[in-house]
Order: sequence, then structure tokens, then C-alpha cells
Amino acid sequence: MNETILRTWRRLPLPVKQQLRPIAERVQTAGKRIRRQPVVNQLAESRFKLQLPAGLSTVPYAPSEMSLEERLFLYSLVRGCAPRRVLEVGTSEGGSALIISAALNDNDNGGQIVTVDPLPRIELDPAQFHGRLHIVRGFSPEAISTAAEMVDGPFDFIVIDGVHIHDQARKDLEGALAHADEHAFILLHDSFHFGVSEAIREVVEQEPRLHDCGYVCNRPRPVGDLATHAGFRLLRWGPEVVDPLPLVAPMWESLGKVPPHDPALINHDIYWCQYVEPCARCQALGVVVAT
Repeated sequence: MNETILRTWRRLPLPVKQQLRPIAERVQTAGKRIRRQPVVNQLAESRFKLQLPAGLSTVPYAPSEMSLEERLFLYSLVRGCAPRRVLEVGTSEGGSALIISAALNDNDNGGQIVTVDPLPRIELDPAQFHGRLHIVRGFSPEAISTAAEMVDGPFDFIVIDGVHIHDQARKDLEGALAHADEHAFILLHDSFHFGVSEAIREVVEQEPRLHDCGYVCNRPRPVGDLATHAGFRLLRWGPEVVDPLPLVAPMWESLGKVPPHDPALINHDIYWCQYVEPCARCQALGVVVAT
């Protein structure tokens, strides 16, 4: 057993141990059964042989003041959310746009990014953006409508890293929300800045469909005598509870099936049912625990 788990187990009160012991024994027995299965072992080995995507090599070298954690988070979030239309407010030298373009290219779903800045200073080879970057030379929020026209629709992923003062940050956020998709994510950089964080608070409080997901990169960086910069704060636009059906439906359709709405699936898990205890659905199908 893992040493950390053992230490935690030793500190538990005796009545709690007595309640957990049967479950722990079942899980331990199931683990031994799973390890004996050749197919499962092959799957476990393949998990550690993932091929790194080409765009990941861009992350450390992008011309940006972002920390390594922020760069990796930005790339990973774009990969995971797989947006089609990305808005960036504040271009500078194009570092974050480069990382986003690399992630969009690795996603290979036709994603495009439009970046808005009155004076962009990109000196990178345009080929590094894989044909996915569009630049609007203008001031936010006025130029955001032009950006939306370039991609024929609302943005499902928004990055705001403009001027770090309260009034402008609020204008940037409100202007971006006016062109946000129903389930858009909004990521704000340098959000430890007091003016930026206050702008976020005010807009979240006035917009019931805007949800604050907190600081997802939470290490501030001193600038001068103030710890005002760095940090990513994530917001989500849309309903309070997300419906997974629109996301899973295309996969079910590709399999030629209809997404199930069976209450019996609520406690179904393929490994738990096969190696520990079959759920009600599996019991009805005659599934028995593997030995």
C-alpha cells in the first residue's frame, strides 16, 4: 500500500477504520484481479507511451512574460476545450497568440484566433501561426465586433491581457462578453492587479450568467514595489450547471448510437462492475465479478 495512504490510515479513529476496512479489502482484491488481466496491463503500458504533440515545443520559446506554468496551462486549456473561435485582447509580441495557435493546430478542428491591439509588435514568422492568426489593429472594446465578423460568429474562448487598469479591464471584459458564445471560457492574465480583479468582481456581480472559476494559475509576480502581475483567472459564461449532452452527442453519433438516459447507469463503471461489485444494470445483464 502507498506510504501516504498508510500514514492516513493509521491516524483514522477506530470506528472509521472499522467502517472502511471492508471497502478497502474489496478494492485491494479488485486491484490484484485487474493486474492479472493481460489486456488491462497492455492498456496501462500504452498510457505512458503518448506521443507529444508538435505544438508543445512552442510553449517554452514564445515571446511572452508568462511563467512556464501559465504557458502550459494556456496551451492545455485550449487543447482541452478545443475552441473554434478564439478572441485575444492585447497582442504585444504575439507570445500567447503563438501558443494558442499551436494548440489550435494540434487540435486540427479548424480553430482560428483573432487578436485585437492598436499597436501589435509581432516579429515572428507568420508561418509559425499555421494560418490560424488574424490581427485587428484597433482599440478594445470597439474593435471586438470587427474581430467577431472575421470568424463569422461568437467566440467560445477569450483571453484578455490588455491594459491593466480598472476602467479598461472592465471595458475589455464587457465588450468580449457581448460577443461570447453560450458556453465560452474567459481567461484573464495579470488578474492579481487590484484594478483588474475589481473589474472582474463587478462584472461577475452584475452578470448572473458569468461564473468565477477562480485563480487557475495563482502565483503573483512583483512589479516595482507591488505584487500586481501574473496569475490567470478563469471565468465561464452560460448556465450555472453545464449539460454534458451537447459535448458527448457527437461521439455517440459517430458510433451510430443514441446517448442513453438510463437511471441504471448512474452507478455503472466498467472496472468497478467487473472487478468489485456489479451495479444493478450489470446484475440484470448477468455480469459477475472476475476472479
